[in-house]
Amino acid sequence: MRSLHVDLDQLFSSDHHICCMLSIMQVLIMTFKASVEGLSMFLVALTVSMLVYSSALYYAEASVPDSQIESIPDAFWWAIITMTTVGYGDKVPKGALGRIIGAACAISGILTLAIPVPIIAGHFNRFYSHRTGRSRLQIVH
Repeated sequence: MRSLHVDLDQLFSSDHHICCMLSIMQVLIMTFKASVEGLSMFLVALTVSMLVYSSALYYAEASVPDSQIESIPDAFWWAIITMTTVGYGDKVPKGALGRIIGAACAISGILTLAIPVPIIAGHFNRFYSHRTGRSRLQIVH
């Protein structure tokens, strides 16, 4: 165990590794700053979808006996868990219409989650290639 501790100390005490970690952190920070518009669009789409699907499910399940969706906040919880593909299973629709709404909610959740991925990836690639290109030039000179 002691040899592992010494190796980790040597690894993280190196100036080169600290410089690399700081450079990567700068790239991540610049990526998220440049992606704020795409992330805000994602949050708006997620919120609107959550409101639509939770309201639809609440009214679809209102007349179903033994429904687990007892209020609109319950339906909000169900919608956000379904749209983010977590799927705890603590609240599930019982009726046929509720299950159809659930399937549509899950599919639109996957599509909504896909909105920021190409935006963030594009910004990250741009900043990372710029950062690595600049560091290569500094090594050569």
